[in-house]
Amino acid sequence: MRMSKDSGLSACDVVNDFSEDELVKIFFEYGEEKFSRMVARNIVAKRKDGVIDTTNKLKEIVDISIPTWKKRESESRIFQALRIFVNDELLVLQKALEKASSMLNIGGRIIVLSYHSLEDRIVKREFNRLKESGSFAKITKKPVQATEEEIALNSRARSAKLRVIEKRE
Repeated sequence: MRMSKDSGLSACDVVNDFSEDELVKIFFEYGEEKFSRMVARNIVAKRKDGVIDTTNKLKEIVDISIPTWKKRESESRIFQALRIFVNDELLVLQKALEKASSMLNIGGRIIVLSYHSLEDRIVKREFNRLKESGSFAKITKKPVQATEEEIALNSRARSAKLRVIEKRE
């Protein structure tokens, strides 16, 4: 789940070494998972049986932690939370937006496609900050989202939001 193997922390490290409270925080903050407490509790309990070193082992723990009708969504959110945390993706996004805005020429645009509400929130806030500075104008007042036809062709497009801002002065 790491973007770079040179990074010190892996998802395996997090799952096997972090406390129950730390896991709850990661799953809730980065995955917005409402069953985060139960998942974390079961992870800590299963660690007594040995290292949780495969995605299948983690998936099995998530499966026993979540009510039947919520399994698929919760699995996705737990794995997403681990990926976001391990790669520090939200901070990377924030820094990239700041750097991009400082490098633009007049008329240059920043175009961001986000797939998660946490990412979109960061983009929205940064674009609002840039607009308030007076040097930027929003090209898209609201995010552009996929049509039903596009979603039918590519189901991953359902959560995608596109935002555009342009440097004016």
